Amino acid sequence: MSWLRFYPDVILKKGYVNSTLYFLGEKKTIVLTGRESELLNYLLEHSVEQAKDTFGSELVECAINKVLDSGMGNLYDNKVFAEKYKPNIDFFVEQFFQDRFSIYEFCVQLPVSEDSEYRAPKNVLVHEGCNSCLVPDIDVMDAVSYRQLLYNNLKLIRGVNVNHFTIQGGNPLDNWELVMELLQEAKEGFKCMTELVFPNKPISRDIVEQLKAYNVLVKLSLYAEEIIEQNEVFTNNVNLLIQEDMDVKVNVIYHSKSYVYPSAVNEVIKQLGIDNKDCTHLICGPKDKLIALSTNIDRVENIGPDGYYSKRSCMLGRIAITADGFIRPCSFNSHVIGYLSHGIMTVFEKDLHTKFWRHSKEDVQRCRGCENRYACMDCASLEEYIDQDEKYLSVLCNYNPEEGIWVDEALREEDFAW
Repeated sequence: MSWLRFYPDVILKKGYVNSTLYFLGEKKTIVLTGRESELLNYLLEHSVEQAKDTFGSELVECAINKVLDSGMGNLYDNKVFAEKYKPNIDFFVEQFFQDRFSIYEFCVQLPVSEDSEYRAPKNVLVHEGCNSCLVPDIDVMDAVSYRQLLYNNLKLIRGVNVNHFTIQGGNPLDNWELVMELLQEAKEGFKCMTELVFPNKPISRDIVEQLKAYNVLVKLSLYAEEIIEQNEVFTNNVNLLIQEDMDVKVNVIYHSKSYVYPSAVNEVIKQLGIDNKDCTHLICGPKDKLIALSTNIDRVENIGPDGYYSKRSCMLGRIAITADGFIRPCSFNSHVIGYLSHGIMTVFEKDLHTKFWRHSKEDVQRCRGCENRYACMDCASLEEYIDQDEKYLSVLCNYNPEEGIWVDEALREEDFAW
């Protein structure tokens, strides 16, 4: 049997009558007919052969050829688990066309003590870390000064359009008074949804009652193994939040020593009644192997580089304030583009954010020749770590772009077998 899968920056939006394909790299939209809409949505869950039995061979082959010829997808011999590539921001149609200045996601990091259990583990490379409650190894400024600077700067950007407000880092319950102030500011100043990230710690009914006064999405962040084991704290939190009609998202933390299948995680989450999920990847040292969720050991591609396209990085539209008083393009990015003490508007007035917002996949030198680069982890973050320590090349991936095959781990050279 064969299966059709779209490439990472092709998004199929299902409409009431007609669906639309958004080809992000080419800035194209394709409005489908009603029959094409029904067929392509069917192919997301069924094989090509099953589709032919249902819709007829002629229509199926015509639709598939359009997808292949336009470089929007590929056929596979196996039922590939295709985790959508999400550059840490959800896709909205408005963002696709919106040219006027706005901050898509404004991230605020909570202060965390030096010995906090929520700090990122030593010698662990964190990808898509902004989806995680883990905190990078930074020198945190004193909480009182940070809080005052943070509050003053949020007042400065009240006139800026902010689509999402995110509070992350450590356990919000340890900084609850500050969290409530931030929620109030997001409600009054930005009038947008706030994503509040919790580690796997108990959440009381009283806390949930306080959150119900705001437009909040609660993100529960924990390891894949804890989900599979149906950790008691996790299941109790989920049941309480759903019972109180709160929006819930789960952030699944995978790492290279974990052999938990994403499909098994999806099944548990679905049984609990949760539809939204993000993923964080942890790599425990440069000798460990990484397989991104969007790739699979069964996935073998023989596609020319012309079948791929430019993809903006996860930093598009994002600004982060970290607990050391710095302004960064992302909480887990080492680049500093501003200081709270100088005022956040200085970043925009001097156009210091543009370089990171426009950093596309085509800009990443290390992965330019790899066919699989757009289905890989976030290349911009990878390149930064590789520049600091070239040993991380050995965990980039084990895909050979020249031969279009996955290299057997036992046959790989010590450093990097390309």
